[in-house]
Amino acid sequence: MKNICIFVLFIIFTAVFQYEVQAQTELEIVKKVSNEIQIDSLNSFLKDLTGVNPVIIDGKLDTITGRYAYSEGGVLASKYIEENLRNFGYKISSQAFTEYGYNVIAEKSGILYPEKKYIICAHYDTMPYIELSPGADDNGSGTSAVLEAARVLKDYNSNYSIIFALWDEEETGLEGSKYFAKKAFESGEDILGIINLDMIGYNVNDNLTVILTVEDSKELAYTVIDINEKMDVGLTLQLDINERPDGSDEMSFQEYGYKAILLEELMPRSYPHYHQITDTFDKIDHEYHFKNTRLAISTLTYLVELSEATFVNEDNFVADYFLKQNYPNPFNPTTTISYLVRERSNVNIEVYNIMGQKIKDLVNQEMKSGTYEVEFDATNLPSGVYFYNLIAKDYKQTNKMLLIK
Repeated sequence: MKNICIFVLFIIFTAVFQYEVQAQTELEIVKKVSNEIQIDSLNSFLKDLTGVNPVIIDGKLDTITGRYAYSEGGVLASKYIEENLRNFGYKISSQAFTEYGYNVIAEKSGILYPEKKYIICAHYDTMPYIELSPGADDNGSGTSAVLEAARVLKDYNSNYSIIFALWDEEETGLEGSKYFAKKAFESGEDILGIINLDMIGYNVNDNLTVILTVEDSKELAYTVIDINEKMDVGLTLQLDINERPDGSDEMSFQEYGYKAILLEELMPRSYPHYHQITDTFDKIDHEYHFKNTRLAISTLTYLVELSEATFVNEDNFVADYFLKQNYPNPFNPTTTISYLVRERSNVNIEVYNIMGQKIKDLVNQEMKSGTYEVEFDATNLPSGVYFYNLIAKDYKQTNKMLLIK
Protein backbone atom coordinates (compact mmCIF):
# COMPACT_ATOMS: atom_id res chain seq x y z
CA MET A 1 0.00 0.00 0.00
CA LYS A 2 2.83 2.36 0.87
CA ASN A 3 4.50 1.73 -2.51
CA ILE A 4 1.21 2.45 -4.32
CA CYS A 5 0.83 5.77 -2.47
CA ILE A 6 4.39 6.77 -3.33
CA PHE A 7 3.79 5.88 -7.00
CA VAL A 8 0.56 7.94 -7.11
CA LEU A 9 2.34 10.92 -5.54
CA PHE A 10 5.14 10.56 -8.09
CA ILE A 11 2.63 10.61 -10.95
CA ILE A 12 0.86 13.68 -9.55
CA PHE A 13 4.16 15.51 -9.00
CA THR A 14 5.33 14.67 -12.52
CA ALA A 15 2.09 15.93 -14.04
CA VAL A 16 2.16 19.17 -12.06
CA PHE A 17 5.83 19.75 -12.84
CA GLN A 18 5.32 19.13 -16.55
CA TYR A 19 2.33 21.52 -16.62
CA GLU A 20 4.28 24.25 -14.81
CA VAL A 21 7.28 23.91 -17.14
CA GLN A 22 5.06 24.09 -20.21
CA ALA A 23 3.19 27.13 -18.84
CA GLN A 24 6.46 28.86 -17.99
CA THR A 25 7.79 28.28 -21.52
CA GLU A 26 4.62 29.75 -23.03
CA LEU A 27 4.88 32.83 -20.84
CA GLU A 28 8.54 33.30 -21.78
CA ILE A 29 7.53 33.50 -25.45
CA VAL A 30 4.73 35.93 -24.56
CA LYS A 31 7.19 38.11 -22.66
CA LYS A 32 9.69 38.04 -25.54
CA VAL A 33 7.03 39.14 -28.03
CA SER A 34 5.73 41.77 -25.62
CA ASN A 35 9.20 43.30 -25.39
CA GLU A 36 9.33 43.62 -29.18
CA ILE A 37 6.25 45.86 -29.35
CA GLN A 38 7.49 49.40 -30.00
CA ILE A 39 5.67 52.61 -29.17
CA ASP A 40 7.51 54.43 -31.98
CA SER A 41 6.27 51.87 -34.51
CA LEU A 42 2.73 52.10 -33.13
CA ASN A 43 2.80 55.89 -33.34
CA SER A 44 4.18 55.77 -36.87
CA PHE A 45 1.20 53.71 -38.04
CA LEU A 46 -1.17 56.10 -36.26
CA LYS A 47 0.49 59.18 -37.79
CA ASP A 48 0.17 57.65 -41.25
CA LEU A 49 -3.51 56.82 -40.74
CA THR A 50 -4.42 60.27 -39.41
CA GLY A 51 -2.68 62.44 -41.98
CA VAL A 52 0.23 63.57 -39.82
CA ASN A 53 2.70 61.82 -42.11
CA PRO A 54 2.42 61.46 -45.90
CA VAL A 55 2.35 57.88 -47.14
CA ILE A 56 3.36 56.11 -50.34
CA ILE A 57 0.44 54.20 -51.85
CA ASP A 58 0.63 52.51 -55.25
CA GLY A 59 4.06 54.12 -55.64
CA LYS A 60 2.69 57.66 -55.18
CA LEU A 61 3.03 60.10 -52.29
CA ASP A 62 -0.34 60.84 -50.71
CA THR A 63 -1.99 61.82 -47.41
CA ILE A 64 -4.84 60.06 -45.64
CA THR A 65 -6.95 62.99 -44.37
CA GLY A 66 -10.02 60.90 -43.58
CA ARG A 67 -11.22 57.31 -43.66
CA TYR A 68 -14.99 57.58 -43.58
CA ALA A 69 -17.07 55.04 -45.50
CA TYR A 70 -17.50 55.48 -49.26
CA SER A 71 -14.72 58.08 -49.42
CA GLU A 72 -11.50 58.37 -51.39
CA GLY A 73 -9.66 58.58 -48.07
CA GLY A 74 -11.19 55.27 -47.05
CA VAL A 75 -9.90 53.68 -50.24
CA LEU A 76 -6.43 55.12 -49.60
CA ALA A 77 -6.50 53.78 -46.04
CA SER A 78 -7.48 50.28 -47.18
CA LYS A 79 -4.62 50.26 -49.70
CA TYR A 80 -2.18 51.52 -47.06
CA ILE A 81 -3.22 48.77 -44.65
CA GLU A 82 -3.11 46.09 -47.33
CA GLU A 83 0.34 47.13 -48.57
CA ASN A 84 1.75 47.01 -45.03
CA LEU A 85 0.33 43.54 -44.39
CA ARG A 86 1.60 42.29 -47.73
CA ASN A 87 5.06 43.74 -47.02
CA PHE A 88 5.07 41.83 -43.74
CA GLY A 89 4.73 38.64 -45.78
CA TYR A 90 1.12 37.71 -45.07
CA LYS A 91 -1.38 36.09 -47.38
CA ILE A 92 -4.04 38.69 -48.23
CA SER A 93 -7.66 37.66 -48.66
CA SER A 94 -9.55 40.96 -48.49
CA GLN A 95 -13.30 41.26 -49.07
CA ALA A 96 -15.27 43.73 -51.17
CA PHE A 97 -18.72 43.34 -49.62
CA THR A 98 -20.52 46.30 -51.25
CA GLU A 99 -19.71 48.71 -54.06
CA TYR A 100 -17.56 50.71 -51.63
CA GLY A 101 -17.18 48.52 -48.53
CA TYR A 102 -13.82 46.76 -48.24
CA ASN A 103 -12.49 44.56 -45.43
CA VAL A 104 -8.71 44.11 -45.34
CA ILE A 105 -7.88 40.57 -44.24
CA ALA A 106 -4.50 38.89 -43.75
CA GLU A 107 -3.87 35.41 -42.46
CA LYS A 108 -0.96 33.55 -40.90
CA SER A 109 -1.49 29.78 -41.09
CA GLY A 110 -0.97 27.69 -37.97
CA ILE A 111 1.56 24.91 -38.25
CA LEU A 112 -0.44 22.30 -36.32
CA TYR A 113 -4.06 23.46 -36.43
CA PRO A 114 -4.39 25.69 -39.50
CA GLU A 115 -8.17 25.24 -39.59
CA LYS A 116 -8.55 26.64 -36.04
CA LYS A 117 -8.27 30.43 -35.95
CA TYR A 118 -8.03 33.45 -33.68
CA ILE A 119 -8.83 36.96 -34.92
CA ILE A 120 -7.40 40.29 -33.82
CA CYS A 121 -9.35 43.11 -35.42
CA ALA A 122 -10.45 46.75 -35.51
CA HIS A 123 -12.48 48.96 -37.82
CA TYR A 124 -10.59 51.53 -39.87
CA ASP A 125 -13.45 53.76 -41.05
CA THR A 126 -14.09 57.08 -39.29
CA MET A 127 -16.60 59.79 -38.52
CA PRO A 128 -17.70 62.48 -39.35
CA TYR A 129 -18.59 62.09 -43.02
CA ILE A 130 -16.40 64.87 -44.32
CA GLU A 131 -13.04 64.97 -46.04
CA LEU A 132 -11.15 65.92 -42.86
CA SER A 133 -11.92 62.99 -40.56
CA PRO A 134 -8.69 61.86 -38.89
CA GLY A 135 -10.25 59.47 -36.37
CA ALA A 136 -7.16 59.05 -34.20
CA ASP A 137 -8.89 57.43 -31.24
CA ASP A 138 -11.90 56.17 -33.21
CA ASN A 139 -10.46 54.04 -34.55
CA GLY A 140 -6.92 54.75 -35.63
CA SER A 141 -5.92 53.51 -32.19
CA GLY A 142 -7.31 50.03 -32.82
CA THR A 143 -6.18 49.88 -36.45
CA SER A 144 -2.59 50.82 -35.61
CA ALA A 145 -2.58 48.19 -32.83
CA VAL A 146 -3.58 45.46 -35.30
CA LEU A 147 -0.85 46.60 -37.69
CA GLU A 148 1.69 46.51 -34.87
CA ALA A 149 0.53 42.98 -34.02
CA ALA A 150 1.10 41.96 -37.63
CA ARG A 151 4.57 43.52 -37.63
CA VAL A 152 5.69 41.88 -34.40
CA LEU A 153 4.29 38.41 -35.12
CA LYS A 154 5.48 38.09 -38.71
CA ASP A 155 8.68 36.21 -37.79
CA TYR A 156 7.05 33.70 -35.45
CA ASN A 157 5.21 30.41 -35.93
CA SER A 158 1.95 29.64 -34.20
CA ASN A 159 0.13 26.37 -33.66
CA TYR A 160 -3.19 28.06 -34.45
CA SER A 161 -3.91 30.36 -37.39
CA ILE A 162 -4.10 34.13 -36.91
CA ILE A 163 -6.37 36.47 -38.85
CA PHE A 164 -5.54 40.18 -38.86
CA ALA A 165 -8.79 41.91 -39.86
CA LEU A 166 -9.52 45.59 -40.48
CA TRP A 167 -13.24 46.21 -40.97
CA ASP A 168 -14.88 48.85 -43.10
CA GLU A 169 -18.27 50.52 -42.46
CA GLU A 170 -18.42 49.88 -38.72
CA GLU A 171 -19.77 53.38 -38.30
CA THR A 172 -22.68 52.63 -40.65
CA GLY A 173 -23.83 49.58 -38.69
CA LEU A 174 -21.00 47.04 -38.34
CA GLU A 175 -21.45 46.18 -42.00
CA GLY A 176 -17.94 44.86 -42.68
CA SER A 177 -17.70 42.56 -39.69
CA LYS A 178 -21.30 41.37 -40.18
CA TYR A 179 -20.44 40.29 -43.70
CA PHE A 180 -17.30 38.42 -42.59
CA ALA A 181 -18.96 36.75 -39.58
CA LYS A 182 -21.94 35.56 -41.64
CA LYS A 183 -19.69 34.12 -44.36
CA ALA A 184 -17.48 32.45 -41.74
CA PHE A 185 -20.46 30.86 -40.00
CA GLU A 186 -22.04 29.65 -43.23
CA SER A 187 -18.78 28.04 -44.36
CA GLY A 188 -18.17 26.40 -40.97
CA GLU A 189 -15.04 28.38 -40.06
CA ASP A 190 -13.58 27.17 -36.75
CA ILE A 191 -12.91 30.54 -35.07
CA LEU A 192 -11.86 30.04 -31.45
CA GLY A 193 -11.80 33.67 -30.34
CA ILE A 194 -11.94 37.30 -31.46
CA ILE A 195 -10.14 40.24 -29.84
CA ASN A 196 -11.69 43.48 -31.11
CA LEU A 197 -10.02 46.84 -30.47
CA ASP A 198 -12.05 50.05 -30.68
CA MET A 199 -11.04 53.37 -29.09
CA ILE A 200 -8.08 52.38 -26.91
CA GLY A 201 -6.14 55.66 -26.93
CA TYR A 202 -7.87 58.15 -24.62
CA ASN A 203 -6.99 57.68 -20.96
CA VAL A 204 -10.17 58.73 -19.16
CA ASN A 205 -9.51 57.29 -15.73
CA ASP A 206 -5.98 56.33 -14.66
CA ASN A 207 -5.22 53.52 -17.16
CA LEU A 208 -8.66 51.92 -16.86
CA THR A 209 -9.71 49.74 -19.79
CA VAL A 210 -13.06 47.99 -20.18
CA ILE A 211 -13.44 44.41 -21.43
CA LEU A 212 -16.92 44.26 -22.90
CA THR A 213 -18.34 40.81 -23.66
CA VAL A 214 -21.21 38.37 -23.14
CA GLU A 215 -21.59 35.41 -20.80
CA ASP A 216 -20.51 32.82 -23.37
CA SER A 217 -17.22 34.67 -23.97
CA LYS A 218 -16.19 35.39 -20.39
CA GLU A 219 -13.41 32.75 -20.38
CA LEU A 220 -11.68 34.72 -23.14
CA ALA A 221 -12.02 37.84 -21.01
CA TYR A 222 -10.51 36.03 -18.02
CA THR A 223 -7.48 35.15 -20.17
CA VAL A 224 -6.99 38.86 -20.93
CA ILE A 225 -7.16 39.66 -17.22
CA ASP A 226 -4.64 36.92 -16.42
CA ILE A 227 -2.18 38.15 -19.09
CA ASN A 228 -2.50 41.75 -17.84
CA GLU A 229 -1.35 40.57 -14.42
CA LYS A 230 1.35 38.12 -15.49
CA MET A 231 2.91 40.48 -18.03
CA ASP A 232 2.63 43.46 -15.65
CA VAL A 233 1.02 45.53 -18.42
CA GLY A 234 -0.05 48.26 -16.00
CA LEU A 235 -3.74 48.55 -16.87
CA THR A 236 -6.71 48.41 -14.52
CA LEU A 237 -9.32 46.20 -16.18
CA GLN A 238 -13.07 46.44 -15.74
CA LEU A 239 -15.05 43.40 -16.93
CA ASP A 240 -18.51 44.22 -18.25
CA ILE A 241 -20.61 41.12 -19.06
CA ASN A 242 -23.89 42.02 -20.71
CA GLU A 243 -26.21 39.88 -22.79
CA ARG A 244 -26.95 42.84 -25.08
CA PRO A 245 -23.89 45.09 -24.88
CA ASP A 246 -23.54 48.41 -26.65
CA GLY A 247 -20.36 47.34 -28.32
CA SER A 248 -18.67 47.20 -31.70
CA ASP A 249 -17.62 44.60 -34.28
CA GLU A 250 -17.30 41.78 -31.72
CA MET A 251 -21.12 41.74 -31.62
CA SER A 252 -21.21 40.53 -35.23
CA PHE A 253 -19.41 37.35 -34.12
CA GLN A 254 -21.29 36.88 -30.85
CA GLU A 255 -24.49 36.72 -32.90
CA TYR A 256 -23.25 33.46 -34.43
CA GLY A 257 -22.00 31.97 -31.17
CA TYR A 258 -18.33 32.82 -31.59
CA LYS A 259 -16.38 33.85 -28.49
CA ALA A 260 -15.50 37.54 -28.81
CA ILE A 261 -14.48 40.45 -26.62
CA LEU A 262 -14.00 44.19 -27.02
CA LEU A 263 -11.21 46.21 -25.43
CA GLU A 264 -12.10 49.89 -25.15
CA GLU A 265 -11.42 52.94 -23.02
CA LEU A 266 -13.91 53.85 -20.29
CA MET A 267 -17.08 55.52 -21.62
CA PRO A 268 -15.80 56.11 -25.17
CA ARG A 269 -18.76 58.29 -26.14
CA SER A 270 -17.79 60.76 -23.43
CA TYR A 271 -14.50 61.35 -25.27
CA PRO A 272 -14.70 65.10 -25.99
CA HIS A 273 -13.54 64.65 -29.59
CA TYR A 274 -15.81 61.69 -30.37
CA HIS A 275 -16.79 61.74 -34.08
CA GLN A 276 -15.25 65.19 -34.48
CA ILE A 277 -12.56 66.55 -36.79
CA THR A 278 -10.58 67.29 -33.62
CA ASP A 279 -10.01 63.55 -32.98
CA THR A 280 -6.35 63.97 -33.92
CA PHE A 281 -3.03 62.31 -33.13
CA ASP A 282 -2.13 64.83 -30.42
CA LYS A 283 -5.25 63.94 -28.37
CA ILE A 284 -4.02 60.39 -27.80
CA ASP A 285 -2.41 59.29 -24.55
CA HIS A 286 0.35 57.35 -26.30
CA GLU A 287 1.54 55.44 -23.26
CA TYR A 288 -2.02 54.26 -22.54
CA HIS A 289 -2.46 53.33 -26.20
CA PHE A 290 0.77 51.34 -26.03
CA LYS A 291 -0.37 49.45 -22.91
CA ASN A 292 -3.64 48.42 -24.54
CA THR A 293 -1.79 47.31 -27.65
CA ARG A 294 0.67 45.33 -25.55
CA LEU A 295 -2.18 43.62 -23.69
CA ALA A 296 -3.98 42.65 -26.90
CA ILE A 297 -0.87 41.29 -28.63
CA SER A 298 0.34 39.44 -25.52
CA THR A 299 -3.06 37.78 -25.12
CA LEU A 300 -3.12 36.75 -28.78
CA THR A 301 0.43 35.40 -28.49
CA TYR A 302 -0.63 33.22 -25.56
CA LEU A 303 -3.80 31.96 -27.25
CA VAL A 304 -2.21 30.91 -30.56
CA GLU A 305 0.72 29.11 -28.86
CA LEU A 306 3.53 31.00 -30.50
CA SER A 307 7.02 29.64 -31.08
CA GLU A 308 10.10 31.09 -32.69
CA ALA A 309 10.37 30.52 -36.43
CA THR A 310 13.22 28.85 -38.26
CA PHE A 311 12.27 29.42 -41.87
CA VAL A 312 8.88 30.14 -43.44
CA ASN A 313 8.32 29.94 -47.17
CA GLU A 314 6.02 32.16 -49.24
CA ASP A 315 2.99 30.04 -48.28
CA ASN A 316 3.70 30.57 -44.58
CA PHE A 317 4.72 26.92 -44.09
CA VAL A 318 7.43 26.32 -41.54
CA ALA A 319 10.46 24.44 -42.85
CA ASP A 320 11.15 22.24 -39.83
CA TYR A 321 10.00 19.02 -38.18
CA PHE A 322 8.00 19.44 -35.01
CA LEU A 323 6.53 17.05 -32.44
CA LYS A 324 3.61 18.52 -30.50
CA GLN A 325 2.91 17.70 -26.87
CA ASN A 326 0.25 15.00 -26.76
CA TYR A 327 -3.31 16.01 -25.85
CA PRO A 328 -4.83 15.35 -23.44
CA ASN A 329 -1.96 14.96 -21.01
CA PRO A 330 -2.28 13.31 -18.49
CA PHE A 331 -4.55 10.85 -20.36
CA ASN A 332 -6.57 7.65 -19.93
CA PRO A 333 -6.48 5.53 -22.01
CA THR A 334 -6.05 7.36 -25.36
CA THR A 335 -4.23 10.53 -26.40
CA THR A 336 -3.46 12.27 -29.69
CA ILE A 337 0.03 13.14 -30.92
CA SER A 338 0.35 15.82 -33.62
CA TYR A 339 3.47 16.33 -35.70
CA LEU A 340 4.82 18.32 -38.62
CA VAL A 341 6.86 16.91 -41.52
CA ARG A 342 9.10 19.28 -43.48
CA GLU A 343 9.54 17.31 -46.68
CA ARG A 344 8.97 13.84 -48.04
CA SER A 345 10.95 11.52 -45.79
CA ASN A 346 10.74 8.35 -43.74
CA VAL A 347 9.16 9.18 -40.36
CA ASN A 348 9.30 7.11 -37.18
CA ILE A 349 7.31 7.79 -34.03
CA GLU A 350 8.03 5.34 -31.21
CA VAL A 351 6.79 4.99 -27.62
CA TYR A 352 9.01 3.86 -24.74
CA ASN A 353 8.36 3.17 -21.07
CA ILE A 354 10.37 4.72 -18.24
CA MET A 355 12.82 1.75 -18.38
CA GLY A 356 13.71 2.58 -21.99
CA GLN A 357 11.85 -0.41 -23.45
CA LYS A 358 10.05 0.16 -26.73
CA ILE A 359 6.29 -0.20 -26.31
CA LYS A 360 4.99 0.55 -29.78
CA ASP A 361 5.78 1.93 -33.21
CA LEU A 362 3.06 4.49 -33.92
CA VAL A 363 4.41 5.62 -37.30
CA ASN A 364 7.00 4.01 -39.56
CA GLN A 365 6.54 5.05 -43.17
CA GLU A 366 7.44 7.55 -45.85
CA MET A 367 5.37 10.73 -45.58
CA LYS A 368 5.04 13.88 -47.65
CA SER A 369 5.14 17.38 -46.13
CA GLY A 370 2.19 18.33 -43.96
CA THR A 371 0.70 18.16 -40.46
CA TYR A 372 -0.50 14.83 -39.06
CA GLU A 373 -2.10 13.26 -36.02
CA VAL A 374 -1.79 9.75 -34.60
CA GLU A 375 -3.66 8.23 -31.66
CA PHE A 376 -1.89 6.29 -28.92
CA ASP A 377 -4.06 3.72 -27.12
CA ALA A 378 -2.68 2.66 -23.73
CA THR A 379 -5.60 0.47 -22.69
CA ASN A 380 -3.34 -2.48 -21.92
CA LEU A 381 -0.56 -0.49 -20.24
CA PRO A 382 -0.11 0.41 -16.56
CA SER A 383 -0.13 3.97 -15.23
CA GLY A 384 3.16 5.78 -15.49
CA VAL A 385 5.45 8.05 -17.45
CA TYR A 386 6.04 7.24 -21.12
CA PHE A 387 8.25 8.84 -23.77
CA TYR A 388 7.57 9.24 -27.47
CA ASN A 389 9.99 10.41 -30.11
CA LEU A 390 9.94 11.55 -33.72
CA ILE A 391 12.84 10.61 -35.99
CA ALA A 392 13.10 11.93 -39.54
CA LYS A 393 16.39 12.20 -41.43
CA ASP A 394 18.82 13.88 -39.02
CA TYR A 395 16.05 15.25 -36.76
CA LYS A 396 15.02 13.71 -33.45
CA GLN A 397 12.68 15.06 -30.78
CA THR A 398 11.45 13.34 -27.60
CA ASN A 399 8.45 14.31 -25.45
CA LYS A 400 7.07 12.90 -22.23
CA MET A 401 3.47 11.89 -21.47
CA LEU A 402 1.66 10.66 -18.39
CA LEU A 403 -0.90 7.84 -18.22
CA ILE A 404 -3.13 7.86 -15.13
CA LYS A 405 -5.72 5.11 -14.66
